[in-house]
Amino acid sequence: MIVTVFRLRVSADPAAQEAYAALAPHIYSLAAAMPGFVAAKRFTADDGERVTIVEFEDEQSHQAWATQHEHVAAKKLGRESFFSEYRIQVCEVKKPCKSPEVDMGHHFSTDLAKSHPQLDLTDVYAFESDQPGKTCLVMIVNPKSKPGDVGNFSPDALYKFHLGDDKLHRSGMIYTIRIQDGLACVGLLEQAQDSTGLPGTELGRAPLAQTTLLGDGIRFWAGTVKDPFFGNQNGLREFRESEAAGALNLSVFKQHAGESPFTGLVSSAIVLEIPNEKLLKEIFYFASVDWHDHGHWHRSNRLAYVLIPHLYLFSATDEQRAHRHEHLPAHDHQYHGLAVATIESYSKQAGFQSDPGAYARRMAEMLLPDAVPYRIGTAAHYGVDGANGRKLTDDAMDVALSWVIGAPFSDEVSQPEGRASNTFPFVVPVT
Repeated sequence: MIVTVFRLRVSADPAAQEAYAALAPHIYSLAAAMPGFVAAKRFTADDGERVTIVEFEDEQSHQAWATQHEHVAAKKLGRESFFSEYRIQVCEVKKPCKSPEVDMGHHFSTDLAKSHPQLDLTDVYAFESDQPGKTCLVMIVNPKSKPGDVGNFSPDALYKFHLGDDKLHRSGMIYTIRIQDGLACVGLLEQAQDSTGLPGTELGRAPLAQTTLLGDGIRFWAGTVKDPFFGNQNGLREFRESEAAGALNLSVFKQHAGESPFTGLVSSAIVLEIPNEKLLKEIFYFASVDWHDHGHWHRSNRLAYVLIPHLYLFSATDEQRAHRHEHLPAHDHQYHGLAVATIESYSKQAGFQSDPGAYARRMAEMLLPDAVPYRIGTAAHYGVDGANGRKLTDDAMDVALSWVIGAPFSDEVSQPEGRASNTFPFVVPVT
């Protein structure tokens, strides 16, 4: 790995300060989109010195970034127009050492996901298809995917879309997908209760990276994609730290404006397009991943609402996190108090709600059990005013932050162009 440490001071001239503030997020986004990009972070010291740390996988990818034409022009502009001083150090990592918590990815919420990224379920979406009378379900997994690699999906995993008639999933259906040797087997379980490892009735088989028509009029696609998620991860980290210190700082996101480590991320997706007549009029959905190991099936993780483990239940113990992922949403009542306490703390410190306690209880009731509602045949919308499904282009991190503080809010990051499509499979394949 090659690490570049860029230390600089910006001229005190207001015009120079403004120019740097406008240029830095754009250059960050360019770096994040480069092949071999690993991570980048920016910091400002108390004495005004700014430090940017950028990591690339190898010398070749680092050199490609160093000579990228917009980057070269930006460095020249900085030297000539607004850096009062600067220093660049390029280093080769000889022996990396880290705690497991710093792995970059959407979640890595369980030990299984940390050690087996193919099991790392990072996002789930439900929205109206571009074809009338049809609904699309999308699952994103494995933020360490490699373009075109059939090993991005685990052959020992069962990927599942759970569609219940209410948040407790007393009845409903489960679509299952198992992928082995580049071939997906899609099944249907006409039940909603615990079904670890059960594939259901086979609807058909399909190769990866190809659109296939299955039984029941279902279209299927699975493969490697540009990850559609976007969000200010650095701002979120400092946001949580400020809340824990009792002095919530909403300005941290502006300090990292435009920074999204997901910009250049390659993940894998599973896409189902289902005729509306095969579905309930309203579904409450979530996704999960089961894993077969040593003769037994285990649930690796599950998710529905965005940032549940990383914001609303961030203070949960490792034991609580593991227990939550192993069980279905009907068991989420035991985390209600933790969610209330978290939301009440954030909303009280933010100062937008007149009764933070009542607001926190209302929001916790909406978020738990963790299953998102969607009225089949309607326009999906994941927004400050509530969730009705979720589109690939919805700004879910903005929504999660708005809900926790009790007012509309932006993390100062927008989705880059070319991360989602208007037509099936709606994700953007990477070959």
